[in-house]
Amino acid sequence: MSQAFGHQLLLRFPRPALFSLFASSSSKFCPLFRATAAFATDGAATKQQSTATAAQHQHQQHVQKVEQQQQQPSTTKTEWHLGNRVARLVMDDKRVNSLSLSAMEMLHDTLRELDARPEVRVVILAASGPAYSGGHHLPELTAESGTEMHQKVFNKCLELMTFIRQMQLPVIAEVDGIVAAAGTQLVAACDIVIASGRASFNVAGVKLGLFCATPAVPLSRNLPPKIALDMLLTGRCLEANIAHKFGLVSRLVGTAELRRETLAAAQHICDNSRAVVGMGKAFFYAQLEQNEHDAYRQATATMCDNLKWRDAQEGISAFFTRPRRQPQWTHTDQKVIKD
Repeated sequence: MSQAFGHQLLLRFPRPALFSLFASSSSKFCPLFRATAAFATDGAATKQQSTATAAQHQHQQHVQKVEQQQQQPSTTKTEWHLGNRVARLVMDDKRVNSLSLSAMEMLHDTLRELDARPEVRVVILAASGPAYSGGHHLPELTAESGTEMHQKVFNKCLELMTFIRQMQLPVIAEVDGIVAAAGTQLVAACDIVIASGRASFNVAGVKLGLFCATPAVPLSRNLPPKIALDMLLTGRCLEANIAHKFGLVSRLVGTAELRRETLAAAQHICDNSRAVVGMGKAFFYAQLEQNEHDAYRQATATMCDNLKWRDAQEGISAFFTRPRRQPQWTHTDQKVIKD
């Protein structure tokens, strides 16, 4: 069973909600805490040893259970569209699409593979079911799982989110339903977000005593600080229309039109040079970290270099040809003007 942060998700998914509450309950329910209490109250060495052994056994059982869950095959499906130029990844694990360690590893590996395939132009990240993603898999974050597991989860989360930004391919989030915690982080890390009116976003870890620090990083770069901090400190949901108003969502469409509109956006990207799109994406994120003067300097250098590319000169030539023709892209950074 998977868990998800957020009040709205708990309301709509009562069983995962109950499991989440028990999984993240106070330390009095934790076998390791009971073992510690026994050490303090019972001076008998044999009882201490047996209690410690029992606690260690329970810890090992918990770790083995989590590891078995991780070894389950991924249920993310890949659909191909527009002549195999668009890869639509659909999360469908029947656990409100939790971002478990194994799920993040599989998604990261898939994205790396797609980014290396020259025929692929766009990646769409979609999901089935009423929840787009409920965030991290909470059994991996309990005391029983241990600090080593916690570190693995958040290191992989860091690698996945930063890789999406580093990819040459644009990644479009196709969002329909509830998005919580690390799920909101995943959406915010994508380049374009197209959502239906049924979408809602929260980072409600604070309600479980776990501040959503990692989701705060991309969220604060997609929303005004006051809106982002409101979500982070209260745990309240941001409905799709408000998320669109403040910039977390690129386009807001009807539920029935969501898939069609997302594929249409992907088609427009596919019409362009893969290399130019990738270069443009990299430049955009790089200049965000600069002051305006330095950003303009980098933009000037980028455009002058881009004009050396065969695809740039081909696009200009096609524009002036009468009757106007479609450019014949190489989809590479091959240069016709030498340095």
